[in-house]
Amino acid sequence: MLEQTLKLQKPDLVDSEATIFRVFEDESLAGPTGNRGIHWGFFIKSLLKGQIEIAGRHRNVRLVKKVEENNEQYYRNWRLLKRLGIPTVDSMRTSGKWYVLMTDLSAKGAESYGKERFINWKILHSAMYVGVENTLDDIFSQISFDEIIAEVRRIEAIASNNEVLLPGDDPFDLFIYPSGSWEVLVLDLTNLVYQPSGLTHEQLKNENSKRAINFLELIEYMKNNVVAPGLEPGTSRM
Repeated sequence: MLEQTLKLQKPDLVDSEATIFRVFEDESLAGPTGNRGIHWGFFIKSLLKGQIEIAGRHRNVRLVKKVEENNEQYYRNWRLLKRLGIPTVDSMRTSGKWYVLMTDLSAKGAESYGKERFINWKILHSAMYVGVENTLDDIFSQISFDEIIAEVRRIEAIASNNEVLLPGDDPFDLFIYPSGSWEVLVLDLTNLVYQPSGLTHEQLKNENSKRAINFLELIEYMKNNVVAPGLEPGTSRM
């Protein structure tokens, strides 16, 4: 494809200069099964590889570009989470009227163990994909479920104490790294609501608790059904 140039901006800093991002590769993200249909949320995202220029210096980067109708609100939600100390992607910028560009977690070899992997669990563990798309299952199987619960509950408490209603459909995501580290992130910034009207504080807390429980049930299912090297199905190294 032809090289393209994007201007990356921080919409909360109106007078700041845009960062110039020269894109050399633009690859559509279709999800691990290659299916661009409804069961994997990457159909509105692409992976961009290129070079940014900051203060006259150039650096090669990989960024995920997402189509977002209200990209400035999406960015404001991200800034809110960063301010509150709720884990989310490290960096984000807007570009034009329709795009947000953010940290590419896969650049560090990370794999997501959240709702989308849960939905696709059986097909991802069929003969066609085992050993290809499940390279971090062994690490996932060894992570303490109690530690995941504690982190999810910690994030839930921060959100509730600051009047943030977590996304109902996809409140959290668990990312596993080849190093053995992991983190729980809040990534669905479209459906995040700050100070929702019509909910008392107690109702908001109850809603966030339900969403945390639903996410933890997905994690528990995957941990109980992981097939890691040397293990039988239904066994995990916890």
